[in-house]
Amino acid sequence: MTPSSPTTAAIIIIGAEVLSGKVRDENSPFLLQSLRERGIDLKEIRTIDDDPPTISRAVQELSGQYTYVFTTGGIGPTHDDVTFQSVADAFSLPLTQHPHLAQLFKERFPDPKRQEAALRMAQIPEGASVRMAGFVPVVQLQNVTLFPGVPSLLKPCFDVIADELQGAPFYNDALFLNVSESRIATHLAEVQRNFPQVSIGSYPQFETSDYRVKVTLDSRDARALEQAMEAVRSGMDASWVVEPPR
Repeated sequence: MTPSSPTTAAIIIIGAEVLSGKVRDENSPFLLQSLRERGIDLKEIRTIDDDPPTISRAVQELSGQYTYVFTTGGIGPTHDDVTFQSVADAFSLPLTQHPHLAQLFKERFPDPKRQEAALRMAQIPEGASVRMAGFVPVVQLQNVTLFPGVPSLLKPCFDVIADELQGAPFYNDALFLNVSESRIATHLAEVQRNFPQVSIGSYPQFETSDYRVKVTLDSRDARALEQAMEAVRSGMDASWVVEPPR
């Protein structure tokens, strides 16, 4: 059964350190796989600077296009942690001190100097909800969830909301071939036209001798996927097909 409105998502990676190559983005692959497992179709990943107007524009635009938006980075006690303020600006909301967060940070950081910096993280967009992953807040405003940028912190934060993220499941299949893409391109194009609800991909492989091309099929419609795979196979010589690589 194919839903009329697939569940979609976008990810905004915030941080000059990612754009400059100082830090490798580990969050996108984790979120992509985790969302896919839950039937959520990731449509866009943006990597942007720690610039409040840029963050606000991205949040405003993407939150209006997709079911969910996830931001990572720019949450913390330092001057360049501007995500909370930027998201608040995207929805024309003020920041307000969350009493529970403020109390937690006061207890965790009794030293006045550290406490002053930590309390920056208790200033969240007005009306946002907060849940805790240990001592890390998971802040949600409308369809936007704000995650920290540190991968080891993001993963437990994702677990806090994971059960709420459910879309129609994806079905997939693959065919491994020992011929060139040019031999199968016309046939694949014809199958794609006949099965628009199935996404067909063709990926050449140059680093192994097991196969030369991997053909993938993805769909939310299990029956359409099965029929499309039968159509793909019907145009292939049996000698072209190899066993899945080890």
